[in-house]
Amino acid sequence: MQKFVGKYSFNMNHLLGRGAYGTVYKGISNDGIPVAIKVIDRRMINQTNTQQLLNEIRSMKQLNHKNIVKFLDFYETQNNFYIISEFCNGGDLREIIKRGKLDSNSVINILRQILYGYYSLYQNSIIHRDLKPANILLHQGIPKLADFGFAKKIDFENDLMTSIAGTPLYMAPQVILRQPYTSKCDIWSLGMILYELLFQKPPIIADNIIQLQEKICKPIVVPQLDNSYLQQLIQGCLQINEENRINWDEIYQSPLIQEQCNQKRQLAEVLVEVEPKQTDYRKFLIKNYLQIEFEANQRIYLNQLNFARSAFNFSLYIQKLEQQFLDLAQKLRCFSFYWLLQVEKSQFLKEQQKFLSDERGQFCLKQLKQMKQAFIDNTPESNIESLTFNIINLIQLLEEYFSKLSVNLKSLNRNQLLATYMIKYLSKTLSMVKLNECFYVADLQEIQKLSDKEIIQRILES
Repeated sequence: MQKFVGKYSFNMNHLLGRGAYGTVYKGISNDGIPVAIKVIDRRMINQTNTQQLLNEIRSMKQLNHKNIVKFLDFYETQNNFYIISEFCNGGDLREIIKRGKLDSNSVINILRQILYGYYSLYQNSIIHRDLKPANILLHQGIPKLADFGFAKKIDFENDLMTSIAGTPLYMAPQVILRQPYTSKCDIWSLGMILYELLFQKPPIIADNIIQLQEKICKPIVVPQLDNSYLQQLIQGCLQINEENRINWDEIYQSPLIQEQCNQKRQLAEVLVEVEPKQTDYRKFLIKNYLQIEFEANQRIYLNQLNFARSAFNFSLYIQKLEQQFLDLAQKLRCFSFYWLLQVEKSQFLKEQQKFLSDERGQFCLKQLKQMKQAFIDNTPESNIESLTFNIINLIQLLEEYFSKLSVNLKSLNRNQLLATYMIKYLSKTLSMVKLNECFYVADLQEIQKLSDKEIIQRILES
């Protein structure tokens, strides 16, 4: 049965799951973009549920981060409430756990992305209170925090809470035992998630809440791991007494998180993804308006540079494959350079002049200058600055290539499959991207890690 809500529609057979309350379906917008639609029956809403609903809407509207499921719209009818959000095509962390044992590096990568999303909550003084594998969705391989039905705005340092909220197995001891608790309840849940990712089972197993109350008071010992920092972090998260539990500042200063700032991922042996050097995550806790805006500006600016980098590196990749790609490769290089010029000339940032004189802005300008020079140095054409460019023609060319290559995906070789995925990604993204917001940047190096079957699945889903 097809239902229509505003500019969206969904089939009630396309069930994605159930959240803290409400049922979630896969839907589609009028312009063909997949979305997730949470349906809440008004008859099931009491005063508590209504507050949870308002919490979720209020929290999601405040948050804009690639590691958080994006809020899109809200509708209210005589019978239902509808929350429209970003559709995630990769299931959730439960699927990852079911696949079997993960190595420490894979778990660390997931940990970092959860924390990158969570600091956006922290900036907005929001506590999640229902962190669990089912509430960390995956889209194009990127973990995203979801389901803010139990979220609460608090003073992270001082607020004590007593209300029961969350999923029992992942609740902190203080919540289970109905004792006052702080934002450290989310730290316990994080430790539970990491433990389960590593060992495919939670550290505590109970059939009911009574058993859980008994077992949760017993110390948890994390088995020895090949990464001592990861073991210490999980052990710090799973301390029964809050005063002994690691705090957020200590988590963000962990070498597991800080070392990421000095790592640059090489792509096509030409350019690397850019990010702030030696990021001090304590800065994310400062509530100053300009500080928050400048962090957002830097993310947007570097996101735009990385998009140009991705297209440029892909052009060099397909240049080597077959003669048929030469025209497309040249147009992509021209587009990449043109996009950098657009970023350089545009006025799309808040407090732009102040930002560009700040250390973050200077870092961004330096990256743009270096990238422009790298584009010029690595372009086979004699003068990239003299090439003309038309973005409409590029989108049409990408669509033509995709229509030819996608006729029979299973007949394509590995390189052609990778090219097909990137062509589809660029075609869709170029039709929607805006200079003033962040969006998903496909990284060819990450896509290369996938199997042919996974790449085909992503092509069909995207």
